[in-house]
Amino acid sequence: MHVQTRTASGTGGEGECVCPAAQLETSDFVWFSHAEPDGQKLYGERAHSFSNSHSSAGRTPGRVPPALFYRQGGKGRAGRAGERQSFLTFGDFGGKLIHTLETIWMEPLMNTQAPPPIKTVYYTDARNDEFSSAQIEPRRIDESYRYIDPRPTWKAARFVAYRLFAMPAAFLYCKLALHARFENRQVLKAVGKTGCFVYGNHTQQVGDPFLPNLALFPKSVYMIVHPNNVSMPVLGKLTPYLGALPLPSNIKAMRSFLDAIRTRIEEGSFIMVYPEAHIWPYYTGIRDFPATSMKYPVELDVPSFALTTTYHRRRFSRKPRTVTYLDGPFYPDRSLPPRARAQALRDEIYKTMVGRSKESDYEYIRYVKKEAST
Repeated sequence: MHVQTRTASGTGGEGECVCPAAQLETSDFVWFSHAEPDGQKLYGERAHSFSNSHSSAGRTPGRVPPALFYRQGGKGRAGRAGERQSFLTFGDFGGKLIHTLETIWMEPLMNTQAPPPIKTVYYTDARNDEFSSAQIEPRRIDESYRYIDPRPTWKAARFVAYRLFAMPAAFLYCKLALHARFENRQVLKAVGKTGCFVYGNHTQQVGDPFLPNLALFPKSVYMIVHPNNVSMPVLGKLTPYLGALPLPSNIKAMRSFLDAIRTRIEEGSFIMVYPEAHIWPYYTGIRDFPATSMKYPVELDVPSFALTTTYHRRRFSRKPRTVTYLDGPFYPDRSLPPRARAQALRDEIYKTMVGRSKESDYEYIRYVKKEAST
């Protein structure tokens, strides 16, 4: 490739251009320069068209940014025989600048190695060990407990507490504290206005009451809970208005409990169940759970969903962000007897949740089973 040069005085000559290999596919240059002392810049611009043999087949001619040329060596016009020349295009300069900034600022952020867990928790029984920090003396839920209050004042209080208080609080907490995202919510369309059961992994003491309300919005959500949740000094008085359905303590109360579940399902509400029962904060797996809680959708013959919360690394904090997946609907197999039907439903939901849990890529708290003493 040869370059024709013209100086300010109108004289010119030809010389061989020493340039990067990438530039060999470009057209001839015409340099408009000033005869300046060595080491000063010669400003050039691209010729109007591409003409060399390398830009023919399969290539679309186009403009290339202007270049900054530097003379090195003896005095004289640019392009003089034996004179070494080099140049840096504006594009090259921008690329080098971006690369430098990435090295200084972005490279630490692109480190894919996750930090170690903040602590290790040892457990002995995956089904029964509890790691909640709350210490509450549970009240007895007997036949005197009112699961459904038909009074208009109760319904008004439910609306205020749930829609005007709980939903905004859920949004703020999930977005600011958990940096929550929800995936696959479109599966809810398959059930229309039918009431359903939802099964989730129990890994957040504060987040678990909130996450389903956002994931299932605009459905009204009720939640089967331990009596602890209605036994707190102040908040325990409010939780029934937020949808808490505490597990009963005797057979007589069980009848009222099941009637309440049936009523809420017939209303088209969703009932949230945490079949693992015990809270394991930030646990990334799915613990084994029995088919006991599957008797509700089996008896009422309604669909169920799986709600699986996973944990992911954040760039500027050691605390993870959450991604919650919805899967389903799952229907009881009517060809099976009731007990086998519940077990089959449990196995299908459990398998789905285990698969989703593998999306987690960050272990904030590590859980290790204690070795059996000999």
